[in-house]
Amino acid sequence: MPDRARILTVLRRARDMCLRPWTRSRPQPAAAGRPQSGPRRAGPGQPQHAGPGEHITMPVIGGRILRVAMREGNPAWQPLLLCNGFGARLEMLQPFVDALDPQRAIIRFDMPGLGGSPAPVLPYHLTTVAPLLEGLLDQLGHERADVLGISWGGGLAQQFALWLPKLRRPTLILAGDDDPIIPLVNARIMHRLIPRSQLHIYHGGHLELAADAERLASAVEAFLDADLTGEGSQQ
Repeated sequence: MPDRARILTVLRRARDMCLRPWTRSRPQPAAAGRPQSGPRRAGPGQPQHAGPGEHITMPVIGGRILRVAMREGNPAWQPLLLCNGFGARLEMLQPFVDALDPQRAIIRFDMPGLGGSPAPVLPYHLTTVAPLLEGLLDQLGHERADVLGISWGGGLAQQFALWLPKLRRPTLILAGDDDPIIPLVNARIMHRLIPRSQLHIYHGGHLELAADAERLASAVEAFLDADLTGEGSQQ
């Protein structure tokens, strides 16, 4: 088995915050001998609290149990799936969720082994978590969704887009001008390489989505409310 320290080093490589849309592909049949997917209530010892208007479930996705917080919203709007930075539980983005339009449905989750999600039997990485997210959205009945990630979760949002290459909608890239982990040039390169992407440069550091939630929530809402058929731009 690979060295644990090396695995953690890889998993903790932070990425820019990245917002990608998602469309459900045809579900794959469950592998023989694996637990059937299905929702569970939070069990004894599992954190059960959530933000206002949210509820906690413990669905089984591909044999993994995830702690998931969901906020209902306008059924005419696509839900927003939030991906945390590695090592953080879903409560990290509570200020950001509170700053979003209350009509917007929100889905958050704890990665396996974090928060209220049980530890995985085997190590995981971005390529194995992307199909997990697809299964989660499929089980919740969402054919389409917008996906937003912070830090490592931004890398997961990008990997999710690679997992579903038929995505053809714009991407919002959020980048701080004083990020000590990811240089701003990284975001500029992404902006040039992703067709119809929008680059929003804010004054701040790596975790501003949580530290200055109201300011960045307005930028995300403006992107989600805009005509997504237009060309990309820099803001």
